[in-house]
Amino acid sequence: MKSGSEKAFEQLYDKFFPLLFRYGLQFCPARDTLKDCLQDFFVDLFVRRSSLNEVKHVKNYLYTAFRHRLIRHLSGRQLLLEPLSLSYHFEVTFSHEHALIHEQLDELKQRKLVNAFKNLSSRQKEAVFLRFYENMGYEEIAGIMKMKKVKYARTLVYRAIGVLRECIKDLDGSLTLYSMLPLLLLCRFPHSSR
Repeated sequence: MKSGSEKAFEQLYDKFFPLLFRYGLQFCPARDTLKDCLQDFFVDLFVRRSSLNEVKHVKNYLYTAFRHRLIRHLSGRQLLLEPLSLSYHFEVTFSHEHALIHEQLDELKQRKLVNAFKNLSSRQKEAVFLRFYENMGYEEIAGIMKMKKVKYARTLVYRAIGVLRECIKDLDGSLTLYSMLPLLLLCRFPHSSR
């Protein structure tokens, strides 16, 4: 793409547009605004392609750059639900399908886990999203979320899991971390459509 290949750019666009769109929806539910911002992001990426530095981890670079651009765009238009500082809006909803897939969990346990997830901070939700839904490593999470050290990303995820464990500790013990993670993986993050 850096050398001007439109085919390479199209492949990058086709692969990452839906992923970045889904990620962006967690910050801003205004789909048209988000599409416009994402389109501008890719156009700018193509225009500046020859001046881009070498990128080792394309996915990490795109998430970081898009997150920065989206937040700047939304803040300028006052579309963020809260000012982005250490506390900002990053929302996750669970699908109804997870109940069918996880029939072994009774309704009370499912409700407890969903309510426990609501107790996470926005940063914890974002870190859990990146770690368990996007399968990113802690180094990538730290880069995307602008953390100075990788250990901060690891701590954020561990604390989120701790909050979830604490909220469900009064259950009969059959809901372990290993039964929680598949449910977290099934979080429904809105699907993209161009």
